[in-house]
Amino acid sequence: MNFFKKLLTGSKREKVTFENNQSNNDIVNKLTALILSNKNFDESTTIVGENKIDIKSLQESFDKVITLFLDDNILSIEEEERIVEFMEHFGLNQNDLDRNGSYTKIGQSKVLRQILNGETPTAVYINSGILPFNLVKGESIIWLFNNVKYHEDTIKRSYQGGSRGVSVRVAKGIYLRGGSYKGKVVESAYLKFIGSGIMAITNKSIYYSSNEKTFKIPHNKIVGIKPYSDGVQIFKDGTNAKAQYFTQLDGIFAYNLISNINLL
Repeated sequence: MNFFKKLLTGSKREKVTFENNQSNNDIVNKLTALILSNKNFDESTTIVGENKIDIKSLQESFDKVITLFLDDNILSIEEEERIVEFMEHFGLNQNDLDRNGSYTKIGQSKVLRQILNGETPTAVYINSGILPFNLVKGESIIWLFNNVKYHEDTIKRSYQGGSRGVSVRVAKGIYLRGGSYKGKVVESAYLKFIGSGIMAITNKSIYYSSNEKTFKIPHNKIVGIKPYSDGVQIFKDGTNAKAQYFTQLDGIFAYNLISNINLL
């Protein structure tokens, strides 16, 4: 079983649910140090004696360790293996450890590392449900974002004009205006919200589907991408191509993933 599948399924061991008399901070700091070391996890008994470690302390220790592991943005194979040992020893799974998104960050880091190494990622983060995309031969999903908001740059046109002179009645309900008339078309750009839906990143394209709109953007048609903390702005090749905005997702991860996908 590969690393990500182990993380996804976790261990079926009984959950740890005990109490002890030490402060939570003391336990978290000692457990964090144990995870960062190469020591056997059986040595956790030196932290709490015969008591067992409560789930909150395990979660907080895990969050701290992942922050430290990802200080260089990429999780090493050795760090992954240590995480697997930790999860298996304490009987933890994804639901236990993704309280603050730390578990998701593991999968993201693994995907980026594989891409940078020229490997097609085997760690795919997909929530349950039917995907409304028709993939082509040799295409595989690398990552899936749910509840993504989609906006487009849109041009609004209006007509502004005016006239000078005097209106003269020539018949009932009919007037002629003497003088001059000047007018012009005014264009204004604004960001139009289209809908909220699913965004899938494959090894060949970006797919998006909502109740309002479904489309795909081949990676070789992307000429630019701009990251934001909560989304990305994508620029496609084409004379009339509009800037496309995808928000309510991890913008830095999406940017790194899309920017490097052509390494595959």
